[in-house]
Amino acid sequence: MQLPANQLTKRFWRYGPLLFWLLVIFFASTNHFSKDNTTKTIGPFLQWAFSNFSEQTIDFMIILIRKSGHFIGYALLAFLAARALISSIKPWVHLNWFYWSLFIIIIYSITDEYHQSFEITRSASLQDCLIDIAGGLTYLIIYSLIRNKKLKKESIKNG
Repeated sequence: MQLPANQLTKRFWRYGPLLFWLLVIFFASTNHFSKDNTTKTIGPFLQWAFSNFSEQTIDFMIILIRKSGHFIGYALLAFLAARALISSIKPWVHLNWFYWSLFIIIIYSITDEYHQSFEITRSASLQDCLIDIAGGLTYLIIYSLIRNKKLKKESIKNG
């Protein structure tokens, strides 16, 4: 069965950004984004911007920035997954968008850490996996609450 061009275009714009972000996360799991490589970039800037901070404080800030990257990266993954799945024409997908989005986040986080275990300068970390899932789940919960409130208002308005 071949889809009409209009449906293919819609599907591309629905799932394309999600697939692109999955590729970005995959690339970020390579040696290019290892602790040593990112510290070489972030460290000098922080030392310049906060010259009166101790080396321990700068090291802590680097860790905080790196872990925030996990949290924010997976929050963005949650946004893109929810965006794609809510607009699906299949009821079993769009009615369960929250659970499918969470499933994508959990599976990708686990496979991402597994992928890192094969990289020379990287290692798999349960802590990073939990931070990833927390970032995605936080976005999904906040968005779900806002969406439900909006749907409730529309339902009352349309009576």
